[in-house]
Amino acid sequence: MTSRRRSTIAAPTASTLYYPRGVALDASSPQRLYVSDYSNYRVLGFDNAPAGDAVADVVIGQASFTTNALPAYGPNAIRAGRGLTVSPDNHLYVADSTHDRVLEFLSPYHRPPQRPRLRPELLHG
Repeated sequence: MTSRRRSTIAAPTASTLYYPRGVALDASSPQRLYVSDYSNYRVLGFDNAPAGDAVADVVIGQASFTTNALPAYGPNAIRAGRGLTVSPDNHLYVADSTHDRVLEFLSPYHRPPQRPRLRPELLHG
């Protein structure tokens, strides 16, 4: 995984970060790593990062790994993902400081097939 400097403009991918701001590990085995990718307005999830996997398997907050559209306020938007934490039951919480709220994603790796895009289940704030 690579991180770009603010002066570098390039399309996002599943293995790049643009101003990463927060990290969290879940309780699964093997552990999954989540990284808030602040300037791409998303959170990336890595299935086996502790073993060296540098390509994300899940993108949250964008339609795909290669988009970084500036989101308007809405229930699916992550404008300034700064802090991350994962509960013991593997629910991901994302602090969105621009929107003054915390988004809760219920077990992002175990979403039902009728919901292909990750959307927050609960909004706090």
